[in-house]
Amino acid sequence: MLAATVLLAFAASATATTRTYTAQHSGSYSLKSESSDGLGDFSKLNQTFTWTERVYTEVTSSGRMTSTRTLKAQGTLTAARPAAARAAKLPSCTRYGTTSLRFCRALRADDALLVLAARHTAAVAKALQTTVGRATGAQAAGDRSAMALQAATAKRLSAQFRRALHDQATIGRRIATRLRAANLRLRLTTEQSATAIQILLARLAPDAITATELAPVAASALRPSPVDLLERLAHP
Repeated sequence: MLAATVLLAFAASATATTRTYTAQHSGSYSLKSESSDGLGDFSKLNQTFTWTERVYTEVTSSGRMTSTRTLKAQGTLTAARPAAARAAKLPSCTRYGTTSLRFCRALRADDALLVLAARHTAAVAKALQTTVGRATGAQAAGDRSAMALQAATAKRLSAQFRRALHDQATIGRRIATRLRAANLRLRLTTEQSATAIQILLARLAPDAITATELAPVAASALRPSPVDLLERLAHP
């Protein structure tokens, strides 16, 4: 969306040979996306950033023009923060006997921590996504101060994201160790892996994200093959 309005035109004096005109232009940048994770959590991002530009133009009697521009991006001077992660509601262990009860309770406690960690990781990733949108809006407006803020925010959130993945992996390794000690194995066959990949691509289709676009960063993950889910817990 773009609009331009001449706000003011005046002569400095009755005998002035220079006239000054002020025009204001405005526009907007929109970012929309939807995503869901393996835990069933769904998020929708809908951001619109507006910008304004004022142009002061001086025109002399000889026809020479000099312009001065000022730019401002609204909605891009706020640093994104990850939302608080919600605790998981997991099934009770009360139906198990003594031996299984101890195993279930220990596993349930770790599972609750894993879900919380995964949701925190997703929240940081969403804040990063928001920051990218704000940086793009600031760039579209040419607002350097907003761009600098969003660059600093992105750097801070990137560090948080690495820590969040590390914490999630630590809990995942502990769960995998418990399950292996109980002689439990969780694997996907090649056919099951192919089905999971098709489900993922179908969820990404509304955002026009294709396998071709994902290939440079996730080529191996898009090739159906047997998957050790316990290994994936340790390396999210």
